[in-house]
Amino acid sequence: MSIESVQARIGEIINRIGQKTAKIDMDFQAVFGETLGSDSAPESAEVSAGTGQAGLLQNNATTTGRYCSKCGMPEVASIYAQYTGAVDTGDGMLEKAAPYMDIIEEASSVYGVPVNLILGVIKAESDFDPKCVSGAGAKGLMQIMPENAAEFGVTDVYDPRQNIFCGVDEIARHLKTYSGDMKLALAAYNTGPGNVAKRNVTSSNSPEYLNIPQSVRDYADRVLRYAGLGQ
Repeated sequence: MSIESVQARIGEIINRIGQKTAKIDMDFQAVFGETLGSDSAPESAEVSAGTGQAGLLQNNATTTGRYCSKCGMPEVASIYAQYTGAVDTGDGMLEKAAPYMDIIEEASSVYGVPVNLILGVIKAESDFDPKCVSGAGAKGLMQIMPENAAEFGVTDVYDPRQNIFCGVDEIARHLKTYSGDMKLALAAYNTGPGNVAKRNVTSSNSPEYLNIPQSVRDYADRVLRYAGLGQ
């Protein structure tokens, strides 16, 4: 793919997300704002969607000064941070996410999970490598375990659409189970809801949350940072 094609694709993604995610971000803040705390949430849906008066969708966007080692295009992760609420991880996250944004947007719309949270999970799980396989046997972009793939009717765990829809569906269920407690939902996604339940954890603000292994709690914090929702 040429540099021009990649740039055109990114511009298309930015415009589409700017149109589609504003309502999702507003609804998300209304539902989860109390759980996250005002300091953690994006300042406004207008800013996080990238559709405000500051001209966040202009073609002359400020770049980071870094360039993709593969295609040579300038990194525009600062714009990415503004229109999704996600952070600039400094490693070309936007370029990595670009091939999957249509699917991510669709899954976000279907299951009501914000785009930036989905991006944070994929970043933490596989760094956008659709062929990623963990030592525990989790596979694909969202690191789906074989038993979960079977439960959610996934026939090809390496297919990005099936993998993302499965992972987002699971996250949405955890968010519902834990009343919007994202840290606990992410902990359940990482270690399994059974491992959360056996520790009698009902809130990430409770003392029992510390009974969850540190590595799992670190995972939840990392996802939230990638999503621009953590401290």
